[in-house]
Amino acid sequence: MRLTDRKFLTAWWALLFLIVMGCMIEGRNGEQETHDMIILALPLLSTWLCHRVKPQVAFYNLIVMIACYATVYLLVILNCSYRTGPKWWFVSATLMILTIIHSIALLIFSIISLIIHKIKRNKQETDR
Repeated sequence: MRLTDRKFLTAWWALLFLIVMGCMIEGRNGEQETHDMIILALPLLSTWLCHRVKPQVAFYNLIVMIACYATVYLLVILNCSYRTGPKWWFVSATLMILTIIHSIALLIFSIISLIIHKIKRNKQETDR
């Protein structure tokens, strides 16, 4: 499969749409909204930065994130029990923690890939 920017941008906008719709479904408000929006924007930033280094890795990670968010928001819609109690708190906290871990891992992968690419390029230039 040859990745084009159009496929990546379509998946990126789909993830953004899911995040916005999820925030509308959950009815976020107040101070918690800013904190949650920063955490939810982290996957968008990390995949965009990874796309600059490894486009296919970023695309596949976007697909995984879309599947994860879609599943969680579908559960939220189908099980709308006022989103209270320990079960809802556990699901919400798990999603946030997994989002942070996944995004940071993707950023670290992008940085390491960029460093390796630059080292190889410098080595090729010095060999000439």
